[in-house]
This record gives sequence, structure tokens and C-alpha cells, in this order.
Amino acid sequence: MDKFQALVVDDESSVCEAVRAILEPEGFAVTTTTSSTHALDLVRETGYDLIVSDLKMPELDGMQLYEKVRELGSTSMFILITAYSSMGTAVDALKKGMYEFLEKPFTPEELRLSIRQRLKLLQDRQTTGGTENGRQGNDAQGR
Repeated sequence: MDKFQALVVDDESSVCEAVRAILEPEGFAVTTTTSSTHALDLVRETGYDLIVSDLKMPELDGMQLYEKVRELGSTSMFILITAYSSMGTAVDALKKGMYEFLEKPFTPEELRLSIRQRLKLLQDRQTTGGTENGRQGNDAQGR
């Protein structure tokens, strides 16, 4: 079985590496970037099962990135992380279809729990033969 693909997007490289350190032991192949526009290019090229993104970033914020990823037709599971949250932002993110909204600072265990829940959903998609695995672009064509 191929590893699930995860993309971590945060303008702070230390956050990217901290999230990578949690995702890899859970069985994900992880790509990180500090640029939300580069993240969008990566989604176009590769596609991902899971995207973990910061909310506040210089180019596209996490909500804009989420919307652009959806416009591409990707069904990637999306976890939004932020140090600048409000109840309204969290509700808006969940209404738009994000799977999780975590406020920084979060503990490694909080993120691990969220990731394990997403991993279970991804495994369920795979075992039920669901065609929507979150990947798109060249991966969806069997590359």
C-alpha cells in the first residue's frame, strides 16, 4: 500500500518541520513549503490526501488556499492551524468544509489525534474503493 501524501504549508519553517515530525511516524509521506502559492502549484502537480495549512500567510491565507484547492477539484482533507483564531473564523472554516481547525499553540498530541482521525477516514476511503482519495493532477492519472 502506498503511503498517504501530506502537504504542510506554514510561513514558519519551524512549524512545517514540527508538523512533519508528527505526520511521518503516522505513515504519511510529507512535503513542506513556506509559500502558499507554491503549495497551490504542488497540489496542481501532485495532489495530496491531507493538507495542513496555517491561516495567516503573506500570499494566500489558509482560507484562500483551501478555496483554490477546491476549485482545482481536489478532495484533500484540510486541517487549518492558526494563532489568530476567533469563533467566527473557526465556524467559517468548518462550514466551508475543512476537516479541522486547530488553534496554536496546540500540543503534539492534539495534532496527532486529529491526524489519526483523518488517517482513519483515508483508510476507509481506500478500503471501500472510493475513487475520491484527495489526489488529483498527475497522480489521478496513475502516475
